[in-house]
Amino acid sequence: CHTASAENLNQGSGATIEEFSIDVLKLWADHDLPGRPHGVCDDAMTFKPGGRNSPSMADQFKAAGIDLRAASKGRRDWSLMKSMLANAGRSQTEPGLFFTPQAEYALNTMPFLSRDTRRSDDLNSGGPDHAADAIRYALLGAGFRRENVKRRIGSYYADPNAWAKKLDAQIAFNARQFAAKAGKGRQAE
Repeated sequence: CHTASAENLNQGSGATIEEFSIDVLKLWADHDLPGRPHGVCDDAMTFKPGGRNSPSMADQFKAAGIDLRAASKGRRDWSLMKSMLANAGRSQTEPGLFFTPQAEYALNTMPFLSRDTRRSDDLNSGGPDHAADAIRYALLGAGFRRENVKRRIGSYYADPNAWAKKLDAQIAFNARQFAAKAGKGRQAE
């Protein structure tokens, strides 16, 4: 879910927080995710422009039903994301980072990002690095633990039916989405 302009992937479309929140809430519901939508955000979104009593962007998202907390950025560490991208589809024991075709913004911007000329361990922030930053924040903010993921991956290999169960769940999810879209089409007629 993003608000990038179709003409310039490094510029916002002008959508308001309320408009964007509707898209996030719909996406959360479409994927049957539990609880209230939540995640991490750039720490700039917690800035209160009018002083202590004014709402920040994160406060406005909260009012719209989405809980955000500032990402603990610290050092601009890309190593976790880099290793997960390298492991995708190659390792059966290490966690990988995969993208669906619906992740168009990330797929259209990430392959073209360049390094910062002054800090070789960071990206050039003049380019459309928003998807890469969001993914890095999510990995860091989720408290990603390699051991937990490896244990979960190992359980798939310990249970020969685990892959089939996962596939069945994905097929059921796709069927619910298709039925919902078909129902909306009939209502419009």
